[in-house]
Amino acid sequence: MNNLIKQKGFALLYAILLSGVVLTIGVILMNIITKELIYSSIGRNSEVSYYYVASSGRECLFYYDSKDKFAKVSISEGVRTYSYRSGNVDISCFGGSITMNNLGNGTFSYSGNLNIDGQERLMKLTINKNIECLNGGNCSGDDLVDRYGTVITSEGYSGASGVPRLTKRVAVYVY
Repeated sequence: MNNLIKQKGFALLYAILLSGVVLTIGVILMNIITKELIYSSIGRNSEVSYYYVASSGRECLFYYDSKDKFAKVSISEGVRTYSYRSGNVDISCFGGSITMNNLGNGTFSYSGNLNIDGQERLMKLTINKNIECLNGGNCSGDDLVDRYGTVITSEGYSGASGVPRLTKRVAVYVY
């Protein structure tokens, strides 16, 4: 009988200790999960911003293409005829002037850092003009450049060149 009296409340002590351990593990897991959710939303938001940078570059090229900067246009009796433009083309995007290098056969390209909202961002802008297709000729092939008159490709990267790990997002526009 004396032995029973000494062991009273032992189960309660074990229950309190076990509850404390489970509660501590739960709080630690909740803290880890909360941080992971925050980090993943930051990563998602930054990837969306890289896409917006690429999309802005695409829209800039589309604007200057509508001004016939990348192909010569002549109109005779209401018919538009396109021809290759020679030389490089200067355009203004993101508050600065850049030079689109003429790579020949209607392809213009720029690759380098641009200052966007005070941050250096690596961009690659490319526009391809398929003159034969634009003039009503053959618009077939395996590549987008062969199937469409104009293909604009803009790539936005996660940082300036020289950053060891880049994230790339591409925006394409064809017509």
